[in-house]
Amino acid sequence: MKIQKQGDKYTFRYSDSGVRRRHTCAAQNMQDAKQEQIDFLASRAAMNNKANPLNALWKDITKDFIEYAIKYKKTTEAYKFHFRTFDRLTPIKFLNEATTSKFNEYIDKRLSLKLSKSSINRELNTFRALFSYLINVKDYDIKHPLNRKIPRFSVKSVIKERVLSKEEIEKIFSHIPNKYKSIGLTAQEKDVFLTLIYLGLYAGLRLKEALNLKRKDILFSANTIIVEPHKTFNYNADTVSIPLSQKLSNYLKSAFRLYPNEAYAVPILNDNQRVSRSPELSHKIITLFKKIGIKNAGMHTLRHTFVSMLANSNIDSVDVMEYARIKSIAILKIYRHVTTEKHLTNINSLPY
Repeated sequence: MKIQKQGDKYTFRYSDSGVRRRHTCAAQNMQDAKQEQIDFLASRAAMNNKANPLNALWKDITKDFIEYAIKYKKTTEAYKFHFRTFDRLTPIKFLNEATTSKFNEYIDKRLSLKLSKSSINRELNTFRALFSYLINVKDYDIKHPLNRKIPRFSVKSVIKERVLSKEEIEKIFSHIPNKYKSIGLTAQEKDVFLTLIYLGLYAGLRLKEALNLKRKDILFSANTIIVEPHKTFNYNADTVSIPLSQKLSNYLKSAFRLYPNEAYAVPILNDNQRVSRSPELSHKIITLFKKIGIKNAGMHTLRHTFVSMLANSNIDSVDVMEYARIKSIAILKIYRHVTTEKHLTNINSLPY
């Protein structure tokens, strides 16, 4: 943790149960501030009984992680399955046994069982999340056994992300609301998928963001949606406000009247399975689009379409990044999908 000088004071940041806090040193010079930082962090570790976290029981560590994940509505059923599988194939008792070589042994056993590389990637992501939680939330002074040392397997993507055309968008809104029975949907499934599609196309929400969106976070009077970030393991992560378009507002108001007792925007009857169903729903959306003649498209394609349409409509890039919760220009470039025609229009717009 880097020590910074602010005015005549020395400060540094530290993590307190996932919340980033700043400590102001009493020291008057950098050398004394460094010693104060060491003493401060040591006293916190001793106070929280973390003097030697590597001696912690593996089953207690995973149980604690699952409880934390439940608070933030992560896909805990998958986590539990991955931990059970790891314990069955490469059993360990203490955290200090969870080494890079142990995970390499686990990978070899999964490959010998003919498990797909994409499935192994998902399992390894669970363990990456576990160690990120221990280091960033629990403040454990340990090394990450998977970070960079065990790379992800390179696998061919099921869908190469693209942008929907206006014709394809028209096809979605003509088939799903009006011809849902002919493509094998029930009335409630139609409402679930249509709500997800609206949230993807008109707010750029990712699938889990859409599933976690509560009705109380849609402020119709202020034309605002409060989005809870899901790509983090910080339970206290800041929410983000994005504008609510008129088309999305009108749809949601009519959809909410159909399910007046729902707490969430997407009407799934069993809320206990809300997030754990995201992989299933993701595949169903791909299949649904195929049935109406739209190939190589899924939920994330809707987000790409949202960002690309905004970026190519002469809207300021800063605004596009704010609406889509994108933090860098490099990521924005991935979403833009600028056409050759657009590049030519831009270059030919020079005023001289």
